[in-house]
Formats: sequence, structure tokens, C-alpha cells
Amino acid sequence: MNNRINNPSMDIGVFVKTETAELHRSVESDLSRFLFHRNLSCNTYLQILQAFYASYVAMENVLRDYPETNELIAGRSKLQWLQNDIEYLSSQLQTIPAIVNQNIEIVASSSAEAMGMLYVMEGATLGGAHIELRLNKHDWLSESAGLSFFKSYGDFRLAKWREFSEALKMFHQQNVLSELDIQKGAQKAFHCIQSCLRGALNE
Repeated sequence: MNNRINNPSMDIGVFVKTETAELHRSVESDLSRFLFHRNLSCNTYLQILQAFYASYVAMENVLRDYPETNELIAGRSKLQWLQNDIEYLSSQLQTIPAIVNQNIEIVASSSAEAMGMLYVMEGATLGGAHIELRLNKHDWLSESAGLSFFKSYGDFRLAKWREFSEALKMFHQQNVLSELDIQKGAQKAFHCIQSCLRGALNE
């Protein structure tokens, strides 16, 4: 039996958001427990960013295997922001925590799965303003350093998200019955990020 969803008018963004909501909440819970702790240390924050870096390196490598996502990732890579933050935080510490999960295995079996991964990576930028505000209280951070990743696109955050959402919608319209593969890619991305976070934080 074909379990694909044949609905040309489907809002693919809403579909993926709904179908991955539980996994999204689980990742958010893991992250918030440490990131929003009032006693968050520079060391722990650095480990969190190292986990994101490891997962994003792996996923961005996958995205470059497919023309559709390779074109999109060209102006959306988060690696330089992460590198900037990691370098700054490392300069604040006498002992730098070991980098974990450097060799992450993640694959996309299709361009649709790759689009699902990018959906998660782009969606993660939307909460950046809230996270930045919560983290600003720590004296080992400054307004100009250590928050590049969560600032992401800055004032262009919503514009970049809308641009990606349109690209995802167009991809789905041009690739009928791709929604479950897009969903599967999003699930892989959430699992990848969660695995790296739990590994870095010894969960």
C-alpha cells in the first residue's frame, strides 16, 4: 500500500512541523536544560557550541551532495559563526574541553531528505533572538562576541526563513509525494543534533 500523501495543496512546512513536533520538543528540552540554567558556565556553553559545530559540519556536507540544497546552503552556512564563537570562548578558558563527536555519520538518501535537514537547520535560527537575550546576562559573553551562532541572520532572520520556506514549498510542488522523505530528513537532523548534544554533555 502506498502511504504517501497525495495532496497538492498541502502546506509542506506545516506538515513537517506537525509530524516532527515531539522530536523537536525533545531536542529543545535537552538544550534548554543546560543553556538556560542560571549557572551556565563558559565551559558548558562551549561544549554546546562544539556539539552544534560537529552536527552542522556533518549535515552541511550532506547538503552539498544535492544541487537543490547545495545552492541554498551557499548563503546559509552556520559554520563560520560557530567557529567565531568557539574561538572566542576558548580564549576565555584556561582549559578547553575536548571536542566530541567529530565524526558524525549522517546520510540523506534523496534531495527531499536533504531539504528536510535544511528545514531543521533554518528553523533553528528563529529562536535565536530569544536565546541571545537569555544568554546576554553572563559576564563571560559580550554583545559583540560569543553569540554569532544564535544571532544568525540578525535582522534578516525572518526574511531568510520566508525565503527558505518558499524554496521548500516550490521543491515539494515540483516533487510530488516527497513529503514523507522531507519529514524523514528533518527527523535525521533532529536526531543528529540531539546525539551530539547528549554526547557533549555526557547525557
